[in-house]
Amino acid sequence: MIRTKMRSLWVVAVLAGTSPAADVTLMPWPAQIEQRPGFLSLDHSPRFEVTDPDPRVKYAVRHFREQFRLRTGALLDLGKPIPHDGPLFVIHCKSTGKRIQALGDDESYQIAVDEMKADLTAATPLGVLRGVETLLQLIQPGKAGWIIPAVRIDDHPRFPWRGLMIDSARHFMPVDVIKRNIDGMAAVKLNILHLHLSDDEGFRVESLRCPRLQKLASDGAFYTQVQIRDLVAYARERGIRVVPEFDMPAHAVSWLIAYPQLSSSPVPRRLVRDMTDHERPSIDPTRESTYRLLDTVLGEMASLFPDKYFHIGGDEVDGRYWDQNERIQRWMRIHKIQDNHALQAYFNKRVRVIVAKHGKRMEGWDEILSPDLPKDTLVQSWRGPETLANAARMGFQTLLSAGWYLDLMHPDALWRGALQRRECIPHPGRAGAGRRRGSRAMDGICDAGESGQPDLAASGSYRREIVVAGGHYRSGIHVSAPGGLEPEPGMARPWSSHP
Repeated sequence: MIRTKMRSLWVVAVLAGTSPAADVTLMPWPAQIEQRPGFLSLDHSPRFEVTDPDPRVKYAVRHFREQFRLRTGALLDLGKPIPHDGPLFVIHCKSTGKRIQALGDDESYQIAVDEMKADLTAATPLGVLRGVETLLQLIQPGKAGWIIPAVRIDDHPRFPWRGLMIDSARHFMPVDVIKRNIDGMAAVKLNILHLHLSDDEGFRVESLRCPRLQKLASDGAFYTQVQIRDLVAYARERGIRVVPEFDMPAHAVSWLIAYPQLSSSPVPRRLVRDMTDHERPSIDPTRESTYRLLDTVLGEMASLFPDKYFHIGGDEVDGRYWDQNERIQRWMRIHKIQDNHALQAYFNKRVRVIVAKHGKRMEGWDEILSPDLPKDTLVQSWRGPETLANAARMGFQTLLSAGWYLDLMHPDALWRGALQRRECIPHPGRAGAGRRRGSRAMDGICDAGESGQPDLAASGSYRREIVVAGGHYRSGIHVSAPGGLEPEPGMARPWSSHP
């Protein structure tokens, strides 16, 4: 199926004057590819010449050998002298990687395969990791055994932020399940794991400073700090950053169960179990004690996640709880805060100071947007391209998640039709709901033409409870590819530099 659907790209390659990659199926599709006559035979255990001792480069070699064995069924000559006539893989990494992976790090790589060897050159260990995944995808059966076709590839990502969200707050997932998904992300060159770790249904990370969070607000389903550090290290080894989300001031019942003094109204008797649990108060943004406790918890959580970005949620605040609290209304009148949106903006600015104090840059869903929010805030749009465009016009860096909501259970034909019509499918009932025409929708990417600056992300930052490898842990939904589709030609483009 993949091979058939990639033929349109082969035609493009011919028209562009390059050799058609008629026997190559890759996802994502590289920025530049040229297929040449011949192939590299894989009839013996591969030999490696590696120039960089970075642990991630060493991992990449181990990963290649293991995946080669699994994919081909070949018995590698493990523990035996490597035969001198085995296929040679030369890996040259020009620099040692950073201790903490960052947005915009160089992930480019070049591959040259001929009948003698395969050369992989990259500026950083990240490029080596991406290139090794491409080499693995190039392996295919030949007439007399497994081969890699002769090819030249020069590749780099189109977007620096290619994310997947896993919602362990609503549906707790064991560490091994998340690791399996990290492996799947690495295989298709996604580089951000967005972990949603607190919501009305539970708080999922052990806190040593505020232990009531896991004791009273997790139902016993939470990650220890040791597990979190192990998960972050596992992801880094595969070139993936981990960005945590702790939701506030709404989606905060777990916070309120543990610390009732945070609540703006009477605290529900239990964590949210299903849609019949209607009482979901918000955090009280008018008490100084609120910010002292948040400082304690967020500081502790920030120490577990080395990434620069820290997500505070900020979506779907139900203002009724603030409206019905006379003390909050009196405080708003005294401080000349006109409405609930302004009150949330006040809260966001206070939280942003806390996040910055702990060395992080604040990220939030598009409801946090306000003109006086500091411009170093990263705004993630889940409601549609209009909110993305508004944020960009105001000078914010933006991420787009709208358009690929697999929890809506739309039929496959709807997604394919949207791709063909170059449309985006926001969440129904939200801002910008309905199919957006006049914006550029490509492979789940909806770029509003009036955006003030380039977007950071492609379609991959899936909202809610989506995973790519092993299916949905609770419901068993299996996602065959990012977006739930078999790879279309355009599905390559969230990585590729060519629109």
